Amino acid sequence: MKLSITLAITALAQSCVADFWVYEAGGFGDIVPVTYFCFYHNPPSCGDLGKHGSKCYLPYDNVSKRKGISCDGNGCEGGNPNEITRFEMNVDWGHYTIYKDRGNKMYDTSDRVVGQCRPDRSKSWWCLGKGLPDAVSVFHCTTSVDKF
Repeated sequence: MKLSITLAITALAQSCVADFWVYEAGGFGDIVPVTYFCFYHNPPSCGDLGKHGSKCYLPYDNVSKRKGISCDGNGCEGGNPNEITRFEMNVDWGHYTIYKDRGNKMYDTSDRVVGQCRPDRSKSWWCLGKGLPDAVSVFHCTTSVDKF
């Protein structure tokens, strides 16, 4: 009986956890190159770009009142993600911030821990003929938030 309760609790806890990847992607605006930050449940292939729940957002200095990404530190936009000190995400599925000085934990706007992230530059894509032809991973996160 105890074993079945333990297994049920473990299964429930695992079903409430979601992984996602944050990618820094390059594209072109009207005249100049543009950086986007894109979110995927798994590292995408070229055929996945723009499909199954991928969401991309532009970087801004302040995202308190608009959708987008705000990033502080030398690791933003092309740098080493280990040098990102704050990564704020105001996205369709919520408003969260990753803080390096708090162990790369992800916080909601009520300052509750809702996930754990790690800087990760191990994944990339190069897809000619796509709207966002190249990208590299920035973070891999595990979170209880699974809305995107």
